[in-house]
Amino acid sequence: MCVCGCVHLSCHPVHSVAVVSLSGLGFNIVGGTDQQYMHNDSSIYVSRIKENGAAALDGRLREGDKILEINGNKLENLGHHQAVELFRTAGEDVELRVQQRVSHYCVDLFMLSNMGLRGLQSEQPAPETRHGG
Repeated sequence: MCVCGCVHLSCHPVHSVAVVSLSGLGFNIVGGTDQQYMHNDSSIYVSRIKENGAAALDGRLREGDKILEINGNKLENLGHHQAVELFRTAGEDVELRVQQRVSHYCVDLFMLSNMGLRGLQSEQPAPETRHGG
């Protein structure tokens, strides 16, 4: 289940991103066990992508994406400073495993379910149909 409460795996595809960087990766992160970005979630998220940085030029990483791994190292149960250190020492060729941010569709479903709506059924009567004859 994701942070929005849905179980729609298609809403949150996981993919790998290879970033080649000579002067930093070009993005900032938030999160960690000691600085939770989302309530009850200590995951690491992309908070900002720097204009003209390596991540921006690559184009696949987006603000709000959850970073699951860096160079094969899982980012589970790490403090913020521990995660930053992994990024800082990652080298020039970096492989990230990323879960895309929550889609608008998924957020809409989450909001609807939290509002207590059981479905979107119209109160309008069905249109009449004419049968040829």
